[in-house]
Amino acid sequence: MDFEHRPVTMKILETTITLKENNGSDELMFKVSGSDNVAVTIELCFMDGGKLSGVTASEDLNSDYFLESGMGKYEFGDDFIEFGPGVVAHKNIRGLEGEKYSTHSGNLRTAGMHFYITGITPFEHKLIFS
Repeated sequence: MDFEHRPVTMKILETTITLKENNGSDELMFKVSGSDNVAVTIELCFMDGGKLSGVTASEDLNSDYFLESGMGKYEFGDDFIEFGPGVVAHKNIRGLEGEKYSTHSGNLRTAGMHFYITGITPFEHKLIFS
C-alpha cells in the first residue's frame, strides 16, 4: 500500500453549456473537453404519462430512451416539444442515479421518462428544442 509511489491516473474535463434563443427555438450547446476518450452522458427527463416518438427504447425498457439521430418529440395532452438532433456514441447509462439509500428505500433517480444523448470526449453537440 505504498501510496506515495503509486501511479496517479486523473481525468480532467471542462464542460461548457451555452443556451441561445434562435427564432423561437432554444439551442443548448454542450462542449466537453480535456481528457480524451471519456464517456459523456446528457440526460433529460420528461413527465410520466406523455408520449415520446422518434426515440429508441433502451434494452432494459426502464423508461430510458436514446435519440440516435434526427429529431424526437414529447407530447403531453395538447402540448408538445420537439428536440434533437440525437447522437448515441455509447449506451452506458446504468448507475447515473448516484448513491442508493437502502435504509430509507430510496435513490436519486427522478420519476419520469429519461432520454439520453451520449458521446466520447472531445464532445460537442447542439441540442435544439422547439
